[in-house]
Amino acid sequence: MKGNRKKKLAIYACATEGYTYAIHAQVRRVQSCLESASEAGYSLDVFVILVGDGCTGLKNAAELYSIVLPDADVKCVVMSDLSTGHKNYNNSAQLLIAQMRTAASQEARAWSADFCWSLDSDVLPPHNALRSMLDMLYFDNGYYQVAACPYPSQGGGSFLCGRGTPERPILPCFYDDEKTIPKTLITKRDRLRKKLSTFSSKGKKPPKELLTEYQSIDKKIEAIPPNENVFTLNGKKWRQRGWFDNAYPAIGKGAVVPSDWCGFGCTLMSKEALALCDWSGYDGSGTEDLFINWHKWHHHDIRIAAIPHAPCDHVVRSRSQEGKLIHLMTSHERKGECVGHLRQEARPWYDHSCGEEFDPKNDGDL
Repeated sequence: MKGNRKKKLAIYACATEGYTYAIHAQVRRVQSCLESASEAGYSLDVFVILVGDGCTGLKNAAELYSIVLPDADVKCVVMSDLSTGHKNYNNSAQLLIAQMRTAASQEARAWSADFCWSLDSDVLPPHNALRSMLDMLYFDNGYYQVAACPYPSQGGGSFLCGRGTPERPILPCFYDDEKTIPKTLITKRDRLRKKLSTFSSKGKKPPKELLTEYQSIDKKIEAIPPNENVFTLNGKKWRQRGWFDNAYPAIGKGAVVPSDWCGFGCTLMSKEALALCDWSGYDGSGTEDLFINWHKWHHHDIRIAAIPHAPCDHVVRSRSQEGKLIHLMTSHERKGECVGHLRQEARPWYDHSCGEEFDPKNDGDL
């Protein structure tokens, strides 16, 4: 362990009533992570912060933390005036998440945490996640001040982390000239883009209908598959790509790579990175984690390390069946030419609480 004193580690998770389905399993994963970090020589004082609407699931998680981590301080921050029930990823929903992260961050700073480990309530870190992230914050005298363990996105999509720019926080995985796009879509998008630029050049906000129409066309173009796979395309012309699977194809076990962006699902921050977790100026447009990435950390040269060596599992909602949960298990390929590459597998979700019973409908089908 670097230094002569114990380091102070704040761990936080935020959840409202409908998002505590995996948090008890997460508690057990965190317990394993702390034990593994201790065996690796890290001496840590631990403060667990749980923020939410005071729901039973969160309170039970706090009780479980007190049992499995008897030496840790545990605090449940109840925000009773949270406005819930918003559609995922709209401005109101994103502001709600930012409010909870603000409360958690200020608790960690008030405790003078040396490190802050943020967790999404449905992300399950492997046992080596914490020690790997701590290792990276000490790498080359603090070259990185943020370390993130990638996990699959909602619906079994690509792993989080990758490349981006201030203008486009997450770059495309495939570009227009790598696809066969109908000319009508290109023409319509270019026309809408020209209209939008007219408003921005005058410092005016475009009409919501115009912006919605443009975003709809852009999504249609983005959904068109590429003409070839990323290996062939990169062989012709190297390009930075947005999501991890395409930004760093054919990589995984043993690897750590730089990333322009990360989620907050399993992310360790230095004291300075934590100090910059201030959502002032955020209106809910885009995700709250990308706001910090691009409007706070990049402005202060905070570097992010992505660690595909220690990928996390993600418990996600079914694409087609309301109320159904899927366990996206992550691993590395064990044999063949692709040995060590990142992998994910959809499995049925069971949190293994006492009394849980088998359900044949819980088949792991996304």
